[in-house]
Amino acid sequence: MLAKRFILCLFAILSVFCSYAQDTTYIYAGEDDDYYMGNQRMTEDEYLHFIHYNCPEAWESYQKGSTLWKTGWGLFGAGGGCVVLGCLNVVMGGMFAWAAAEGRSNGREGQSKGDMLIHGMYISGQTLIGLGVLSMHAAVPCLIVGKIKRNNSHEVYNEVCARPQPEITFGVQASSNGLGLAINF
Repeated sequence: MLAKRFILCLFAILSVFCSYAQDTTYIYAGEDDDYYMGNQRMTEDEYLHFIHYNCPEAWESYQKGSTLWKTGWGLFGAGGGCVVLGCLNVVMGGMFAWAAAEGRSNGREGQSKGDMLIHGMYISGQTLIGLGVLSMHAAVPCLIVGKIKRNNSHEVYNEVCARPQPEITFGVQASSNGLGLAINF
């Protein structure tokens, strides 16, 4: 009877230790913009608050990624604006060139200043378009890398700040007093 109670108590203690061992402090990202620490669900705001106060390395990784992501959107917007302005310059230069050609065909002379303006509009428009396209191309890696760093800051937490729970192992130990159950954690 005593042996049965001992085995039952031992089983209860082992169950508690096993459940303790399964509860980890690692953080995993869910598919719904939520994070999970073990079985506990955290929203993105809760997660950010948590790493801000508990893991400076993960917080710094998130901040760097966020800055890079915002820089990418700034480059993309500036590039789009340059492309639009460049296209407007080229179109207006084309309209002025057409008007100047019409004026020459009607016998008007002395359009050299107008020709220089038209040429300048074409050149500035093409330059703006080129700069805008380059800026938009530079934005793509910034957006991608920034988004990856932001979304994977939980991996930095897991590598640097998470405390793995002790691994529990069970074994049989022999001594001069007989056999015993050994719990290593």
